[in-house]
Amino acid sequence: MTVFRLLLLVAAPLALSQPAFAQERDLGPVINFWTKLAVLCLEAKDDESLALAERLKACDMVAEAMDRSFADPDTAPRNQAEANVFWTRRSSVHSFKGSLMGQIDGVRSRRVCEQVQRQWETLLKVRPEAYPAQYRELAESDGRVKASASRLWNKCREEFGL
Repeated sequence: MTVFRLLLLVAAPLALSQPAFAQERDLGPVINFWTKLAVLCLEAKDDESLALAERLKACDMVAEAMDRSFADPDTAPRNQAEANVFWTRRSSVHSFKGSLMGQIDGVRSRRVCEQVQRQWETLLKVRPEAYPAQYRELAESDGRVKASASRLWNKCREEFGL
């Protein structure tokens, strides 16, 4: 078992152990929860001790864990602000996967662009106005990520007609 898989087996349950809260909850723990999961993919992406295909598989595992958590009533977002956090963190996993695919393929391939498309579609679900006032910087950050993804998405559409 690779070090990353062991880490995923240990860390994912910790990240998934977000306690059930009342309907309204502070966004801080929600940010930490989804960020911990996305960071597992980032760490795998940058782990040079793993083959590129293993890194990609690790990110697939993270994506699956995120999607399961999104569907779980105990961890699912309870409002649009929480959903925004999920969507932005989930979009980063698409980005990391696309980057790994590009390294494997050696070019911006169709499958890379399909990840860019998924990232773009995920970012379109973000509604910046839903963030509480104290988290407005997230809306600004999301806007920068969306602008960057838009530029790459436009290139992919031109190259592959997606």
